[in-house]
Amino acid sequence: MSQSRKYLTSEEKSFILQWTEDGKTQAEVAKLLRRNKATISRFLKRYKATGTSAASPKPGRPRFFTARDDRCISRAYKSNRTASTRSLNGILESNDGLGMSHMTVWRHMKEMGAKKRVLKKAVVVRKPT
Repeated sequence: MSQSRKYLTSEEKSFILQWTEDGKTQAEVAKLLRRNKATISRFLKRYKATGTSAASPKPGRPRFFTARDDRCISRAYKSNRTASTRSLNGILESNDGLGMSHMTVWRHMKEMGAKKRVLKKAVVVRKPT
């Protein structure tokens, strides 16, 4: 079973650098911070290689649309809840100049917690006679 890692805080990083410069061993620093020796070793190795204590950029594709674009999608959805994603896509393209696929609109709506589509008419359930 794998363990989840807790990131070192900037305060802990500065303590590690200060104490190792003062001559403390990695084991002593690990004991003082109540961290694993491997965590201290990994940080010092990364610090020596890069020369900075800042975290490295995380992998993944960068977002193409901004928070403003998300708000535009949200506004278009809230103004017309019965519209399909294709019609919302057309509204967004004509009003805000946002060119995207209808699946992108659907993905953003799903992140906002929206359902597929609100029914136009209320469902009437008849009681058996």
